[in-house]
Amino acid sequence: MNGRRLILALSILVLALILVHDAVLGLLTAGLFREKYNQDAFGYARMSARPVAEAYERYYRSGYYKFRELIGDVMAMNRDLERLALIDVNGAVLFDSREFAAGQAPPPAPPLPPQLLAAVKDLSPTCRIAEGPDGRSVLDIIVPYVEEWGRHRYSVRYQIRYRSWGDVRSEFWTRLAAAGLISFLLGAALAVLLARRLGNGRPPAAAEGDAQP
Repeated sequence: MNGRRLILALSILVLALILVHDAVLGLLTAGLFREKYNQDAFGYARMSARPVAEAYERYYRSGYYKFRELIGDVMAMNRDLERLALIDVNGAVLFDSREFAAGQAPPPAPPLPPQLLAAVKDLSPTCRIAEGPDGRSVLDIIVPYVEEWGRHRYSVRYQIRYRSWGDVRSEFWTRLAAAGLISFLLGAALAVLLARRLGNGRPPAAAEGDAQP
């Protein structure tokens, strides 16, 4: 094998190893990224459900601008929040954050599906992957607001888009690709040096016309 073929073979081998390494690393870490994102979103929902319900009771009818300010502060804590709603245990939507954009209360929502109604009535938070209005996946979280003595009248529903997780994932793949390119270039340079050393150490060919024993 001549020097050029050796360099090409070693370069292809290095590239193949890098691609396999990056693919395996990406598959192993994708689930971890998503799990961490889900945990953060679930923690945000559990932490903010009480302020949402209390702001509704105090200011929704008697001080709407104050209510809007408080809910805006809550929503700003998670930039991936698409929608927030307060629902009573009978399934009636008391507040929907879409009314902030529309400037008025949206039309009455259709009855909740049995699965969602059961989650609203449940005393434990629920979390599931649902399909948003545009067909993309959202994290649908329902957290009960439990008052003193265990009274449960409302639940808060959050729909959170996987926007930040997608940004983190894209940044991760970009850095992984950059690291792979650097590794490939270093591997190719080492392959060239190795091929040259092997070429320099090759014994010289017998000169034409040398006497044979």
